[in-house]
Formats: sequence, C-alpha cells, structure tokens
Amino acid sequence: MGDKSKIEWTDATWNPATGCTKVSEGCRNCYAERMVKRIGEKVHGVVSVGSYDEPEYDKAPFHRIMIHMDRMNQPLRWRKPRTIFVCSMGDLFHNDISTSFINDVFSVMAKAQQHTFVVLTKRADRMMQYSQERGPHLKNVIGMVSVENEETAADRIPKLMASNFAMRGLSVEPMLDWVTIPEEARTLDWVICGGESGPKARPMIHAHAHNLKEQCLEYEIPFFFKQWGEYNEDGYRVGRTRSGCLLDGRVWKEGPRG
Repeated sequence: MGDKSKIEWTDATWNPATGCTKVSEGCRNCYAERMVKRIGEKVHGVVSVGSYDEPEYDKAPFHRIMIHMDRMNQPLRWRKPRTIFVCSMGDLFHNDISTSFINDVFSVMAKAQQHTFVVLTKRADRMMQYSQERGPHLKNVIGMVSVENEETAADRIPKLMASNFAMRGLSVEPMLDWVTIPEEARTLDWVICGGESGPKARPMIHAHAHNLKEQCLEYEIPFFFKQWGEYNEDGYRVGRTRSGCLLDGRVWKEGPRG
C-alpha cells in the first residue's frame, strides 16, 4: 500500500485504518482478507474501541479493526496529484471506527486539494448520515458505494444519492448478478465494474456487465471496466491475466467526471 497501486482505477492507496467485517455476499471472497492472511500484520496500529457490530452475514471479522496514526498525513507528503483509494484494506465507515477519526481523515483530504480521494464503502447508512451531518462535502472527494447484485443496489444506491458528496460513484465489483441504476442515480459521476479474482472466484455473466455498460452509455455516466476476473466473458476459467478487460470488443477505462 502507498503511493503506487496495482488497482487499475487508482494511482495510490491510503490506509489510516484497516480491517473489516463481512456484510453481504460480495464480501465472501474478500481480496483484503486473502492479502492479510498471506502477508500478515507487519505494521501494528491501535485497536479501535468503537461499538463492535456483528452482521448476520458473517460474525467473525477477517481482521481486527486497526487505526494507524503514523499514516494519517501520508497524502500531504505526496506532492504530485493523484487519485487515492482511501482504506483499500478496510471500510472507513465501519461501526468500530469513531466519528472523530473519520473527521481527522476528512481534514487531511481537505488539506490535500491536489489529490482526488475515493471513499468506497458497503456501509451506506453511516456514509449517508455522516455526510448529511457534516454538510457539503469536499470537491476532491468521491463518495462511492459497493454493490454486487440488485438487492444491495436497491439498498445502498438511494442512500448514496441522499448523501452530500460533491461527487458520487458506484463500484460493482465483484458483479454477481444484475444491477439496475435507478432513476435518481442517473447523475452518478462514475461507475466501476469488475469480476471476481482469487481461488474461489465466481464468474461474472457477460449479459450483466453488458447491461450495466449500456445503462452508463444511455445516462452518460463515465464507465470503467476493470477486469473479467478468473473467468472470461464466455464463462471459462482461464485466469485473470488471460481473461483480460475487453467488454464487447473494446477497453472501457473512463475516469470520473470533473
């Protein structure tokens, strides 16, 4: 993690907090969990003392919720403008992370106006509440929710659109089923789509990805197709490298509005 990233849609990652708990089917094969198991916790932080929630989906956290104050000012040391994925190894809006800590993160983003920050969460309720209480948000921050099917989309997208972020986006990764962009979300600033990778990956259906892309074209929403994942568009397991990132015969790597 740091000022370079292998994640195609971002330049860098910034992890002042790490750790998470699983809340929906898209979390089942979490890449961050695999990474933690592979490399272990090499950097120690302070265990958060928030009110620990136990979601019905999976009560066992893959990783302790940790805060890393030594990383807090990291973006301020990066002078070259870049897109920064905030908490790529966790969820900034997890219930175990205090509001005061989230305030500190947003204060750093306010000071680092040369960068564009992407705050991605599955906890749309808390994101919405936080943004509404804080008021108009920073122009260099994109608030995004992650969805994987119609159920999560119907729950999280309206809450995203009710937030006060200056820019809003949607991450459909891993895409496990149809995702419909509701009418109130046709002003989204970005949509990212991708299949699942890893040893237990599930295939992404071509029709689902195609349909999402067509919605973005119709509503003029910038569309970024990250990858097919372990399975290609014909449904054969060929590995992430061979499956590539072509959708309907071309590459879709559009950035957010603005």
